[in-house]
Amino acid sequence: MFNLIVKIAQTSGAQVYAALLGIITLSITARWLGPEGRGIIATISTWAIVFVEIASLSLAPVLIYRATQKCDDKWLGRMMGTLGVYIIGVTLIIWLIVGLFYFGERYWAFPQVIGNLPPIALIMGFLLLPLGLAEHYTKALLNIEDRLHIYNWLQVIGSTSNLFWLVVLVIGLGMHIYGVLIARLMWDTIIAIGSIRALYPKAKKSLTSCTKELKSLLHDGSKMYLNTIGALLILHVDILMINAYLGAEATGLYQLAVHMGQIMLMLPYAATTVLQGEITRRGLYGVWSYQKKILILTLLAMIAASLILGLTAKWWMIWLTSEKFEPSIILFQYLLISVLFASTSAIINVQWIARGLFWQISAISMIKGIGNIALNAILLPKYGLMGAVYSTLSIFAFSFITDIGMFIYCEIDTRRHNNSSITDNT
Repeated sequence: MFNLIVKIAQTSGAQVYAALLGIITLSITARWLGPEGRGIIATISTWAIVFVEIASLSLAPVLIYRATQKCDDKWLGRMMGTLGVYIIGVTLIIWLIVGLFYFGERYWAFPQVIGNLPPIALIMGFLLLPLGLAEHYTKALLNIEDRLHIYNWLQVIGSTSNLFWLVVLVIGLGMHIYGVLIARLMWDTIIAIGSIRALYPKAKKSLTSCTKELKSLLHDGSKMYLNTIGALLILHVDILMINAYLGAEATGLYQLAVHMGQIMLMLPYAATTVLQGEITRRGLYGVWSYQKKILILTLLAMIAASLILGLTAKWWMIWLTSEKFEPSIILFQYLLISVLFASTSAIINVQWIARGLFWQISAISMIKGIGNIALNAILLPKYGLMGAVYSTLSIFAFSFITDIGMFIYCEIDTRRHNNSSITDNT
């Protein structure tokens, strides 16, 4: 248990550092870009994230699941080679699709989705696609190899680089949204290349691309793909719908509140990352007793943080950003409830994946995602930004109920397994 806590502390420590720099970054972008500029960045970043998640095909959790099974010595090389070829191919395809869609909106009367965004900024945003995919997969592989500390150090270096270039390009050279995007590209490049370099020495002797392996990965990934789509609809569709319904300025106000909530989730996400690695070594039954304790400790910490930050938000959020973002305060305070629900989901999801319950988690995720779209479509026109908040709280409350059910199932199943093992030994 102590070793797990140390690993979580190391992982969350790197994320805390990145988050602290992220808060400074947020303050800079809020003051130099304003709500509209942040809205443009939020929309482009969200589109980039959406396509990264779509293109990833849920292969990172599949790698974790595969590692819980028996893997030979050449497994790492096959995975790196196969995934490298996949990243190149899918990136070129998506770039082509996005390019055609952009020109279709500008010249062929397609519905306006991305055509209203600055073209150079859009191109820079989609350069993040291969870097984001590489980070997804190499993070999973480093975790499996019990070298997560390398990824943590790369996060520290990358976030430091991001702040440095942000100061130089946005404040010093006045490059506005383009400076923000260049700084982000630097960050993602450091993580992607650094992770590949860390894995390459062990993988180089068996580095190869295997079509059969890719088909097998895609087959398992397809079982979780609806989960990925559902997660996108839950986490990102509100930003895109707000931009469509209410414009860039409203998007910037809402995204600030959401971003602050995401920063708070660094602790449960760190715990999840560590548990994903441990479950490949201890097994899903062996890790459950530790997982329960980590869940309780995490929730207690998140409740305390939510109370403190929520009660003092009207002071520190204005100080951090500016009075232009005052409407974000009430949004953030309400969204703190969803942060607690999301913390539970992040830690419980480890068991869903380890047990291979891909179809089940995908079905639940799609229900939540479709529900989020429907609720936003109904509530945004009537309640404005608070409509998006009401939708988010409703969806995460439903998620919390399913998490309670999964917790009970895991507890009963683990006790049954342990009792069976005792009986067999006697």
